[in-house]
Amino acid sequence: GLFAERPIRLDVDFAGPLANVRADRDRLVQVIVNLLSNAVKFCDQTDGHIIVAAESRHGRLLLRVTDNGLGVPSNDRRLIFEKFQESREKLADKPRGTGLGLAISRQIVEYFGGTIWVEDAPGHGAAFCFSIPDSRIARATIPVGQREEVV
Repeated sequence: GLFAERPIRLDVDFAGPLANVRADRDRLVQVIVNLLSNAVKFCDQTDGHIIVAAESRHGRLLLRVTDNGLGVPSNDRRLIFEKFQESREKLADKPRGTGLGLAISRQIVEYFGGTIWVEDAPGHGAAFCFSIPDSRIARATIPVGQREEVV
């Protein structure tokens, strides 16, 4: 449904077998959908391109959502993960959000023992990334809730 209204190409790149993670499946999906929603909102209006890539690296699952929009100015990269904050360089044709999606995503990822960040995409655009420990590491460091499962 996110891609129905705009000409956006979606590519998926999963490098090799991925780590199993101990996480609440619904909350993990919430983070991914939020990153995809942001990518759709900010990618190129006429020739949108989003890449979702995942790989296992150093005992962690790394997921990256890259768009071909204007990117995030370096001075806003920490700010956008705070509640009720958006990039200071607003684009006139972009809908305003509540400024909660990335803050909530950060809280979810950190609960699972991970980190979330944004970086420049090759060429132009933004790459929103998060990394969470695989289930062998997570068992020792993350409290197991009633809805957590290996995904």
